[in-house]
Amino acid sequence: MVQEAEEFAEDRKVRDKVDARNKLEACIYSAQPTANGELGDKMDDGDREKVREAAREAIDWLEANPEADKDDYVEKLKQLEDVCSPAFATAYGNSGGGHDDDAEEDNDQDEL
Repeated sequence: MVQEAEEFAEDRKVRDKVDARNKLEACIYSAQPTANGELGDKMDDGDREKVREAAREAIDWLEANPEADKDDYVEKLKQLEDVCSPAFATAYGNSGGGHDDDAEEDNDQDEL
């Protein structure tokens, strides 16, 4: 029974590591088309290039560190998100994807 518990703990560590790597890869492969697509057109050139470069660096890091541990993947994901999140938030604001004041004004009418 002790051996089974040890195997289960090892399996959990491997699963957590794979999950962390998958999250990083998902972020990378989501950031690239976003920066190159319609939302990227609404980003200023500096932010767009920062996102592209951060994604390229993360890919290079993944290829150079195939045996990284969970904490390494989590840290690299945080670094990528720290670049992408503000750039995408600004672009969403520039695209008019924020609050729709006209729609709210229509809903403020008094009912009879």
